[in-house]
Amino acid sequence: MPVELWRMVFSYLPPTALQQCLSVSQLFHAFAAPLLFATIHLHFGCWQDSHPVRVRPSAAERQRVYDTSCMVLCRIIKDPEFASYVRHLHVFAFVNQIQGFVSRTSDS
Repeated sequence: MPVELWRMVFSYLPPTALQQCLSVSQLFHAFAAPLLFATIHLHFGCWQDSHPVRVRPSAAERQRVYDTSCMVLCRIIKDPEFASYVRHLHVFAFVNQIQGFVSRTSDS
């Protein structure tokens, strides 16, 4: 099948199917990775304190999201091929409402 048709087929797959395609073959990985990683959302901080939500994530879930965001950011920095897939990077950084936002500058 022509490459253009493969790209079209992959563009209709949901993210879960694209994730599975990453480990099928190098060809499938080449089609799935740019679609799957085109938009990245990174979450840092206590978003549950910043926005009212109905279901508050557990401490373990917050830590998992933070750890995953750190790993993805490091991968973007260290892996040029992976970084080339990223077209949109959304960083959500929140602080505790009591602390407020603190801006730090260096005077050196």
